[in-house]
Amino acid sequence: MTSALFLAMSDYITRFFDEKDLDDQVYEVASPNGTVNFISSRDVIWMLKTSEGDARRSIQRVLHELDLCNGDVHHFLKHMATGLALSIPM
Repeated sequence: MTSALFLAMSDYITRFFDEKDLDDQVYEVASPNGTVNFISSRDVIWMLKTSEGDARRSIQRVLHELDLCNGDVHHFLKHMATGLALSIPM
């Protein structure tokens, strides 16, 4: 069963990216073994939208802060892409 909090966060994350209407960018990030990965902002956003639990709450909090401070969303997305590259099994 989906909680009301989960739905509220899901709506927030979706609305955030819908309102930003960001250009799709491709981030070049390296894995620990030196392999270069190319990850699109579209894929990172999908990962953020499908996150769960504490990670999801942290993402929502960061997006809220970025929105309030007019921060660089692509900088955050590249940071998240780096984490995604690090999580890929070798």
